[in-house]
Amino acid sequence: MTVSIKWCLNQKSGLELIEPNANMSNSYLRMAEESLSIVNNIEQSRIWTATTTYYIFYYSLYALMLRIGIKCEIHSCSLEFMNQTLKSFYNLTDNKMINDAFKSRIDLQYYADRPVDNLVIEKTKKYSKDFYIKTKDIIAKITEDQINSIRKELIKLSFCLVIGLTGTHGSGKGEVGKYLVQKGFKYYSCSDELREEAKKLNLPETRENLGIVIGDKLRKEFGKGVLGKRIYNQILKEKVELAVVDSLRLIEEVDELRKSKKFYLIYIDAPIETRYKRALERKRITDDLSLNEFKKIEDKERYGQNTLMKMEDCFKSAQFKLINDKGLNELHKKIDEILKKVM
Repeated sequence: MTVSIKWCLNQKSGLELIEPNANMSNSYLRMAEESLSIVNNIEQSRIWTATTTYYIFYYSLYALMLRIGIKCEIHSCSLEFMNQTLKSFYNLTDNKMINDAFKSRIDLQYYADRPVDNLVIEKTKKYSKDFYIKTKDIIAKITEDQINSIRKELIKLSFCLVIGLTGTHGSGKGEVGKYLVQKGFKYYSCSDELREEAKKLNLPETRENLGIVIGDKLRKEFGKGVLGKRIYNQILKEKVELAVVDSLRLIEEVDELRKSKKFYLIYIDAPIETRYKRALERKRITDDLSLNEFKKIEDKERYGQNTLMKMEDCFKSAQFKLINDKGLNELHKKIDEILKKVM
């Protein structure tokens, strides 16, 4: 799988800045040394030779990463970090050899039908000792200025702020979204995803169809977090640095977006009479309801009555609550206060 630094920074087990740790760095160097001491004793097994060879490379590299203060549990991300960020320490041959060792180990362990060249196994095994010696020397000589420079580069790449919007119908989520777009955020909407599905199914875009009929169909087929997952993958694909996601309805959708290390959820509300009046004024087909019908559908969505949707859990998980019962100027001031805390 081809990965990017941006993608790796936004995975829970991906690249993460921690405090530089010399003791852990030394522990991984010792693990590399131990692997070196046994690799020639297991030549009769291609799988174990390839696996041990790879771990000589990997433990050496990870020792350097821990010295810099970088944690990562996804091996392909560690290799991409080396390729993109440690160019002043490692050359193209170093990168090729560790990647060849990685591929040989994966192919032999998990894909019995894939051919692995014995020459590649032998080459990488011989080179692994040089790689270990080189890395040990880098760790001994790396300066604090070099460490800080690498960490700053990673901090620049890791900034992906995602703000989620949830709230009651007609509370002003769209207005909050519009204002965040003015502030440089890219806009995504779960409701827009549902409208696209309605078009495909040739169904009228009523509130009942969008929120419950189509929403439940997608959730049954792909899981409750499907809309959040689709949008989060889109954010990663487009390499967006500032994103706002409107109309989150389920805690599972929120959980998908929490994969971003900088995710904040805002719950927006207003008195029901105010919201009903706003809904009538915007004249959407989804809002052509009496106040009583408006309240009934809201209760059904909010508390999960005969539907997979249960918005109340989503509301409770928000870090910020915004009451939008006044004008736009007041709303914008409240948003600005939240932005000061998260940016």
